[in-house]
Amino acid sequence: KHAVTCLECGNTFRQLSSRHLRMHDLDSRSYRRKYGIPNSQPLSSRSATARRRELAQQIRPWEQAASKRATKRRKPAVRRAASL
Repeated sequence: KHAVTCLECGNTFRQLSSRHLRMHDLDSRSYRRKYGIPNSQPLSSRSATARRRELAQQIRPWEQAASKRATKRRKPAVRRAASL
C-alpha cells in the first residue's frame, strides 16, 4: 500500500520514477512491457496515488485551465474595441 518494489533491483519507493528506471536503461513503457504490467496500473503506491488524487480535487486544475482559456478569448476583443 505504501511502497512499490522495483522488479529490476528490488528497492522500494513510493513511486517508480523515470529517473530511477533510466538507471536500469528502461523507460516506463519498456519496464511495463518487460514485466507484463498493464498501462492502467500506476507505477506508484496506492497511498501516493490517493494523495495525488486528493490534491487534484482540491486544486481543480481543469477549472483553472478553463477560466484561463476564457480570459484569453476575452482580452483580444477588448483590445480591438479600444483601438477603434
